[in-house]
Amino acid sequence: MVIVFNLKNVKELSPSTILITLVILSALPFIIIALMSSLLHQTMDTDSYLLFHNIVEVFSIVVSFSIFGVGYYTYEQSKNRYALFLSCAFLVIGFIDLIHMLSYPNMPNFITYNDPNKSILFWIAARLISALTLIISAFIYADNENRWLSKKYLLPAATIISALIFIVVIYFPFYLPPMISVGSGLTPFKIYSEYVIIGFFVIAFLLYWKRLKKTKNDNNMLILAALILCIFSEFSFTLYLSAFDTYSILGHVYKIIAFLLIYWGVFIVTILEPYQKLEVEIKERENAEKNIEMLANVVESSDDAILTKSIDGAITSWNKGAEQTYGYSAAEILGKNISILAPLELKKETSELIEKIKRGEKIQHYRTLRLKKDKTPINVSITISPVFDSYGELVNFSIISRDITQQKEAENKIKRALNEKELLLREIHHRVKNNMQIVLSLLNLQTQYVETDEAAEILQEAQNRVKAMATIHEKLYQSADLSTIDFPDYIHSLISGIFFSHEIKEGQVESIIEIEQIKLNIETAVPCGLIISELVSNSLKHAFPFGKTGIIRVELKSQDNLFKLTVSDNGIGFPEGLDFENANSLGLQLVNNLIRQIDGDIKLDRSEGTKFIITFKELKYNERM
Repeated sequence: MVIVFNLKNVKELSPSTILITLVILSALPFIIIALMSSLLHQTMDTDSYLLFHNIVEVFSIVVSFSIFGVGYYTYEQSKNRYALFLSCAFLVIGFIDLIHMLSYPNMPNFITYNDPNKSILFWIAARLISALTLIISAFIYADNENRWLSKKYLLPAATIISALIFIVVIYFPFYLPPMISVGSGLTPFKIYSEYVIIGFFVIAFLLYWKRLKKTKNDNNMLILAALILCIFSEFSFTLYLSAFDTYSILGHVYKIIAFLLIYWGVFIVTILEPYQKLEVEIKERENAEKNIEMLANVVESSDDAILTKSIDGAITSWNKGAEQTYGYSAAEILGKNISILAPLELKKETSELIEKIKRGEKIQHYRTLRLKKDKTPINVSITISPVFDSYGELVNFSIISRDITQQKEAENKIKRALNEKELLLREIHHRVKNNMQIVLSLLNLQTQYVETDEAAEILQEAQNRVKAMATIHEKLYQSADLSTIDFPDYIHSLISGIFFSHEIKEGQVESIIEIEQIKLNIETAVPCGLIISELVSNSLKHAFPFGKTGIIRVELKSQDNLFKLTVSDNGIGFPEGLDFENANSLGLQLVNNLIRQIDGDIKLDRSEGTKFIITFKELKYNERM
């Protein structure tokens, strides 16, 4: 009861009174030691001090790491960037204090030889970071929007700073000023460093005092109290004559108390304050529930089935539209698992869709089957949306279902009609191909009865032309898409047939076909196939006389809605005096007519053999229904 009474009295005091009292109490031990120096200013033996030093350092290290643990691992809940910054800074401080302890004289050598200078360097580094941390933290608030104040940047920064200090002190101490001199004690640099650190703590104190006046947050009092103790702690380390004397002990004690106060401050802002805010949030939630009730009335008036399910799958709300769609009343369905609405083979479907939502995917107008109360299957279109609470946590899923059974039946009728039409088209292509095969057979029979080579050649050319068109219908019959031709596959089949009909011996003429993966509609593919057939046949007949070997190349490339067709050979070349655009040859006349049909342009290159270059666009017609 006495402790409670005293604490209540402390809370009633003004901040300035509390802090002045703390300054007096902190200074009192120094005054007593100075007045009773011969009695109190003692030096501990090495083994005893080493035990004391290790105990207090382990304690301060644990406190530092605890500050890190509380601030860092509660950040996802607290979102307190101020606590996150302090926690990452104290991770550095705790690490350096750990190395300071391991580097202390009379401890086993840590990587390099342990000496007082090495230990003091780590001590000064830790104290300097402590002071700078508190200065910077005075400008940081819990809701600070600075993107650098995040786990993504602060933890790597803490790691890098720790590593740099460790490497420099362990491996490059000769670049740093000495902190202690054998026989003469602390160097001036060490003493001045302590005064600089004290100055930084004083600056931090003034900044936090200003912060206290601005925010009226009592948590800042803990940091102010810790800063007072840090100042006296550093002051004590400017006074000791031996690392084992009374001032050194006092400085370590003040340091532990200061760290505990900082830990308590971080604990309050990350653990206690959120609970205090909970009461406010409860009231806000009550108001939100009233708004939800208003929205529920709007939902109830919808003809669509609108329901919500919890994360574990239980149905938590059910509107009148859902009653009409599925046949269940709200009393019958609420609390039941949503799988009750799914056919046996689709029981896991809803949970799979929910997992997609959790991964950030959208489920909109997803078509599936569901069961009514009487087990009648219905086609539905569903949209699933996540529902978050005020913290941004996923709590429910909203599902909107629309009965599309009649729409689905209409679509199925259309699909059946389209399938029937597709079958009819396939049958037409098949019969056209068969009829052309009959024509080819008749032409082939007729060839056996002609008496002149010229007549036989004319019939052979006619066969090649019919075969070019027959191959088109054959490919369409075999294709899943009845409106376009897989042109590379078509041309390979076409040229292979032309070589066979001309009885080209193996190794005499090589065909090189380089065609991009292009699909052409039938209106464009038929003229192109006939053009290629005529030009390749022309090369086989005239480019390689007397058994000469060579190459015929067919290329088709697309660029900017234009197609470039090249048919070339390295044979004897196109006759110089012959105008291919006005030739008497039926084949060349057919080529020119077909090029005009596809609105194309043709050029002849005689520089190396014969090369026809044709550019054209795909003919556009209304889509077939």
